[in-house]
Amino acid sequence: MAAKVVAKDVQVHTIPVDPSNPVTRQYLAYYMSEKKKDVVLKAFERSGRYREIIESELEVQGLPKELLYLVMVESEFNPKAYSRAGAAGLWQLMPATARKLGLKVNYWVDERFDPELATRAALKYLKELHSWFDDWHLALAAYNRGEHGIGRDLQWSKATAFAVLSDANAMPQETRHFVPKFMACVILGENLKDYGLNPVFETSEGYDEVALEKSLDLSIAATSADTDLETIKRLNPSVRAWCTPAKTPGFIFRVPKGKKDSFLAKLSLVKDWNPTPDLVKYRVQKNDALSLIAKRYQTTVEAIKRDNSISNARSIRAGQILKIRPGKRYAESRN
Repeated sequence: MAAKVVAKDVQVHTIPVDPSNPVTRQYLAYYMSEKKKDVVLKAFERSGRYREIIESELEVQGLPKELLYLVMVESEFNPKAYSRAGAAGLWQLMPATARKLGLKVNYWVDERFDPELATRAALKYLKELHSWFDDWHLALAAYNRGEHGIGRDLQWSKATAFAVLSDANAMPQETRHFVPKFMACVILGENLKDYGLNPVFETSEGYDEVALEKSLDLSIAATSADTDLETIKRLNPSVRAWCTPAKTPGFIFRVPKGKKDSFLAKLSLVKDWNPTPDLVKYRVQKNDALSLIAKRYQTTVEAIKRDNSISNARSIRAGQILKIRPGKRYAESRN
């Protein structure tokens, strides 16, 4: 059933939004389909956790308010989103792009998963793209395809606007659909009730920040903060390992609001902040090989294969979670 485009969709936007665009209408119909509507509702409910962060940064950087809904296109407001291509977080930044924007992406931390840091970086990138192309639709297309890709498309087609590029099939279909999909998300986001969506928005979670003098096991952190491991991981989404980064004094760590003093007091009584774990979880990265992972953890390929029931060492894929038992020399290599 085709989605109804309500009168409220026709309003002034800094980034042009055309509710009559046929691809936009297709996406509206898809989002409102029986298969997708509940998913969309949950996504907008999740958005409540991040709206204040994103809207505040949009205002600071002087960017259009509509860009809030780019997160719906990219990740459906899922801060843990991870694509097959290796893009991650709310804004689905690629590792190279994230590093270029000043985010850390390494073994210990991946700041693409931190909503605040990732938002700041993504909006900085969008601002740069708009400066280069002087057109928001082209900037959004470049966010999806890369600035060099859109640059080549424009040069090849002699086009000067996204609509011309799209009509000429001068870019991949994913990018041709990216801007109409964004427009559909803006329309939905600005008219939720008119589309039968009544989300109960989740609220952001308060926290205290602590500068750690040395590496800290997350389980020990949870005990010291009188909370559970899930909460600690949720408050510190950029931490990828079982502990905070080694050799990083002053690492900023988050604990539940109001727990800072008691956390520090209990932590002062802990002799060993980071004992070697029996088992760690590792997310496979693009171009990873078991031999490289084994070397990093001072273990063997055969041990990793055995612990993960892997028959073919070449069968691992980006995003896969492996269970790894670090070798005896691993603790020494981290200190």
